[in-house]
Amino acid sequence: MERSRLKTVVLALLACINLLLLGYLLLSQYLRYRIPAKAREEVAVLLENRGIALSDKAIPRFDRAMDSLQFAEDEAKQKAVAKALLGETAQVSEQGGGKTLYESPQGQAVFRRGRRLDVTLPAQDVPASSADTEQAALTLLRKAGIAPGKYAAVFGKLGDGVFIRFYPKIRGFEVENAALEVQFWPDRTVVTGCYLTGRPQSVSFRTQGFVSLLAGFSTLTRQYSLEVKEITRVSYVYYYDEGRAVLIPACRIETDSRTLLLDAGDGSLLLTP
Repeated sequence: MERSRLKTVVLALLACINLLLLGYLLLSQYLRYRIPAKAREEVAVLLENRGIALSDKAIPRFDRAMDSLQFAEDEAKQKAVAKALLGETAQVSEQGGGKTLYESPQGQAVFRRGRRLDVTLPAQDVPASSADTEQAALTLLRKAGIAPGKYAAVFGKLGDGVFIRFYPKIRGFEVENAALEVQFWPDRTVVTGCYLTGRPQSVSFRTQGFVSLLAGFSTLTRQYSLEVKEITRVSYVYYYDEGRAVLIPACRIETDSRTLLLDAGDGSLLLTP
């Protein structure tokens, strides 16, 4: 009986210790990434001196840790996508310059470095609504094994055709410069853009933090002669560097006149206006 009570006490103590350790971890993370009010005020004054207003809720309350993500070129995946869309009889040929062509009676698929593809297939019925377009596109992409997991989508019309553009979200962050688009025309179906499937390799990355990036941004506005009167929102996103097939942590700065992206590491301008 005494041994049973002792065992219960030990287990209770271990549970309490685990809770204390968890609380300490959460507190340390809170203190590490919380942006102090004083830092917000200082960068707001700095920007104001440059003629740029900072909206009250433009800066999030917390910074975030992000790794860069490297996608390896995957020939096996290319082949699987091509055969899923073009059939087992698809013939492959190297075109040079990192370009691979698959062809069959069902169409053709061109793969390029940086996980870019352009696929042309026989026509199917042009969807009548945005919801039908999204469903038809996802069905096609799932068949190919390249459907995005989480995403935002934009629907539009192209003459007598329609399109839907998928903007992927990876690890909770939106991805810039890596859209995948499906077009439905009366005479053909087209898939074009980037396919960021599979598990990327994480590479350690040190972000400057929102306050430091905004302080540097005030200098960039002069360097590039940017007309910015107000910053309305600041957030972290990924920017896809197609040449290296890598997702770079980036700071998206939304202003009254344009949206700009900064490398979250060195603060350089990723998209020059």
